[in-house]
Amino acid sequence: LFNHGIVMEGSLLDVARDAGVLEKKGAWSQFQGELIGQGKDATRKTLAEKPDLAKKIQEATLAKRAAELTAATNAAAPSAGR
Repeated sequence: LFNHGIVMEGSLLDVARDAGVLEKKGAWSQFQGELIGQGKDATRKTLAEKPDLAKKIQEATLAKRAAELTAATNAAAPSAGR
């Protein structure tokens, strides 16, 4: 972000959207059925103002990524007994 450097909330938005934790509804961002901001800037500001919401999104994103990693690891592992 200009004159601020890397902003955690902006990075969280990008990663959460890529993971499918945050959904886009038109210009709005949605988390678990709740509209949280219209446009990236407004959503980033909402997360900055509501750190508890940002923490929930972060935890959901990390949990989803961990589940994906576990599934990929299990799929790549050779089956026992073959």
